[in-house]
Amino acid sequence: MSRDLPSYSQLLDVSDPAYQRRACGAASLAMLLGGCSLESPPSVDEVLGRGIEFGAYKPGAGWKHREMAALARSFGVHAHNEDWSGDPDWAAWEHLEDAVSRSPVMASVTKEFSPSEDSHLIVICAMTGETASVYDPFRDSREGIRYEVPVAFMKEHWTGRILYVHAPRR
Repeated sequence: MSRDLPSYSQLLDVSDPAYQRRACGAASLAMLLGGCSLESPPSVDEVLGRGIEFGAYKPGAGWKHREMAALARSFGVHAHNEDWSGDPDWAAWEHLEDAVSRSPVMASVTKEFSPSEDSHLIVICAMTGETASVYDPFRDSREGIRYEVPVAFMKEHWTGRILYVHAPRR
């Protein structure tokens, strides 16, 4: 999977205003699917619509990781979720570093990570030294979607949950 993903914004790319502030999962998944070399990658609106049909979004609770993995698989990719929130912090972090060293992952972060007002989903595409490179769909400009954050900040706000998405081998 490419580490250069399309930059999708839940504020710019979701046509239904009722879902714009709640579509971080759809936008993040659309970015990951866009990096999978699919013949016709889905739009954020397509991912959102199918996600609602799959029950991947639960009003009041947000995006459900297990259902998001099933949603991703419905687009023809391999996907699974991991929850290391019950592991010691150091062990969970080692798992995350290993996962990101292999490919970008969707990660759940606390509401303080972004001005999203709730827990939030982003894509971590790389970690090097003291910085993590992320795609954050809660941005109102394409230029602001990919940025660097200090690893210490990421450690403070990551919830211990990720979603892997991989293109099938051809």
